[in-house]
Amino acid sequence: MKMIKVMEKRKTTREYKDAALSANIMNHVRETITSIPPLTETASVEIGVLQDGSSVFKALDGTVGYHGIMIKAPHYLVMMCEDREENFIAAGHAGEWLSLELTKIDLGSCWLQTAAKSDLVKEKLGIQSDLVVASILAFGEPKGGTRLSRIYDASGDHSASALTKFGYPYIDASYKDESHSDRMSISEIVFNKTFGNVMSLTEIEQLGFEEVFFYMRFAPSWGNLQPWRFVLQSDRLILAMKRNETLEAHTGLIDAGIAMLYLDSAMKSKGFSGSWLVGETQCAEKAMIPGDYWIAGCYKF
Repeated sequence: MKMIKVMEKRKTTREYKDAALSANIMNHVRETITSIPPLTETASVEIGVLQDGSSVFKALDGTVGYHGIMIKAPHYLVMMCEDREENFIAAGHAGEWLSLELTKIDLGSCWLQTAAKSDLVKEKLGIQSDLVVASILAFGEPKGGTRLSRIYDASGDHSASALTKFGYPYIDASYKDESHSDRMSISEIVFNKTFGNVMSLTEIEQLGFEEVFFYMRFAPSWGNLQPWRFVLQSDRLILAMKRNETLEAHTGLIDAGIAMLYLDSAMKSKGFSGSWLVGETQCAEKAMIPGDYWIAGCYKF
């Protein structure tokens, strides 16, 4: 199953069935962790499986959560790293990659904010480490809902997609997705050469990037604030993130890593090659990024 199709169907899951996942599935999850593609050669993230979800929930309830509410799940993944911005961005990239892999096998997931209370989280979970708990990912079998695999089985050519509404071929027109109606338009997130210089959809289509940014819009972010903006230049895409003084800084870094994953996955799925330069602010010197945004990196073609 193509990653961009999974990106389209991935949803935050806040309610799970109580049953623990089978040993085979848990072994698959552990094996999947070992195959996470690195964001950079220098960033480092450690990911562990917290098998006893009930104990984790009891320990952390009232301490951390999704919008401050602890999510009860049969299992959790804990992402830990040294306290460097690049590592937190890599944690977002790695954790969301795992979320998409879990979606492929019909499992749900939910990001939990932990970095600001890392020491307390480690104390409550009995974790002996000098690393920071960058985030925790709840996961398990969702309550209710339609299995992703069934959606694709029912789509004839296995290409069910909300792109149908844009007139793209080879997509089952009977499939309808209104779950992302609150997403910003492509023209709102992509600028031409300098920040604020709006590109029309026609201009983006002429460059072949219309589907790339369509799928980029599905990237999850804290509170669905969609803080990412892109400046398109001749040989690069500059990722600028909206500052939010009400959130802990680590949240924006993790959101940036998630955005990098979605952009790179969409680019490669459409036949474009490139890679991220994380934290390379000098690559955006001529992009006129305003002060209420910060530069996460550049995607070089």
